[in-house]
Amino acid sequence: MENNEKSCLPVSFTYTLNEEKWVRFRKGFIETVNGSTLGIPRLLGISLLCFCCLEGLFFFSVYVIERSLWQAVVLSLLFSLPCFLVMLFRNPERPIRRQAKQPGIQRGFEGAWRITLSEEGITQRSPDGFSWFYPWREMGWMVEGEFAFYLFRKDKKSAAMIPRECFQSWESIWALQELGRRKGLVQIRQQRRTSLPGWFLCLLVILLMLLHAFCRTIETALQETWNVYENTEEGEEYESGMPVGEEQQVYDSVEQQAETLRSLGLTVPEGIVRSVQEDLEDSLSSGIAEKEVYLTLLLNLAWGYIDEEGNFSEGTGEVFWFDFEGWDLSTDYIHILEGMLALAEGSFLDGINEIEEDLEDVNWEKGRGKITVRLTWEGQEYEWDMKVYYDWIDSDVLGILNGLLRETESEKYFYITDDGGQGVIVLFCTKEWAEKFTEATEIKLVRG
Repeated sequence: MENNEKSCLPVSFTYTLNEEKWVRFRKGFIETVNGSTLGIPRLLGISLLCFCCLEGLFFFSVYVIERSLWQAVVLSLLFSLPCFLVMLFRNPERPIRRQAKQPGIQRGFEGAWRITLSEEGITQRSPDGFSWFYPWREMGWMVEGEFAFYLFRKDKKSAAMIPRECFQSWESIWALQELGRRKGLVQIRQQRRTSLPGWFLCLLVILLMLLHAFCRTIETALQETWNVYENTEEGEEYESGMPVGEEQQVYDSVEQQAETLRSLGLTVPEGIVRSVQEDLEDSLSSGIAEKEVYLTLLLNLAWGYIDEEGNFSEGTGEVFWFDFEGWDLSTDYIHILEGMLALAEGSFLDGINEIEEDLEDVNWEKGRGKITVRLTWEGQEYEWDMKVYYDWIDSDVLGILNGLLRETESEKYFYITDDGGQGVIVLFCTKEWAEKFTEATEIKLVRG
């Protein structure tokens, strides 16, 4: 402490960081945030989300390959659970050390640090001259760790740090704790956090693969013993994977729904009907939902199809589709707006041109920031900010052109429905047509 009056403010501490100290203190901060010291760990929500995604991915993959519901449930759970545990209890030291080796990071922490406690708050200054100010009203906890004291903000996202080496006696530590109590900080000791070794996941995966092989062997033996699935008395033998009589039902269903779309004014070529019939025959065995057939027809209208001669035919231009997981964010928004404008040819939007993206505010490494979309309409420039989350497209793009149409007397707007996955189907129509479409197909269209 550089101030002899421990009970008076301001009080300053100075300490020097090198790579080893930075790793040690950074690890203590992360273990406090991700552990149970401050209540429910921040990492728990992220880990649960990843667990659910992995569970769904494993379940879908196993079910598609094995066509066995029980195997899909059990194996997806067994494979996802160790991943969840490793993510929740992983040791953060290795990635911290990799981060410390980066030249930009290393230049930022090596050298003399200074932290000052005043009546207004906490000021922390780095070796390169940058400073951070934390008002006392924003602070929530004083965590006593093994190597340092961490003064956490209430959002738990950042903290001011005072290494233990700054204190010359227990009296100076008690003075800091008394100051924290006076400023309303909750004082707690850091709870030790259990970490799983890196080889834990590999070992579990190997054991689960052996378990899977064992289960497959047992299942195969039972099938060969009982042979209950080869009973042909009730016509349950298949040639194409579909029960006798159901193949014709698929063909009739696609024809009927194609006629329904034609009655609404959409163009549905016979080539698309045949393509959808073949796709459904190959991929489905029973219980084909009407909505799924309609969506498959609409997607083929947007994508195009392969005719009987093996040639690719373009879509009809009456339906547009895109996936929210982008291919290239530097051009995706331009592609989406141009695709929607193609549907609205001859409308008030014909005057739109010079569509471009501004990527200046994108942090590609962190997957954050914003993309500014600009266009010119009737001689006036417009712009919108799209949020960046790695390679995912901001759904607000669907409201750009409808916002412009609201300034006109247009009766048609862009209406959307999901494709059953992570994409969206777009139509340009009136409100009355959208209601007729929903009534005929039971697929709800909403204005973008």
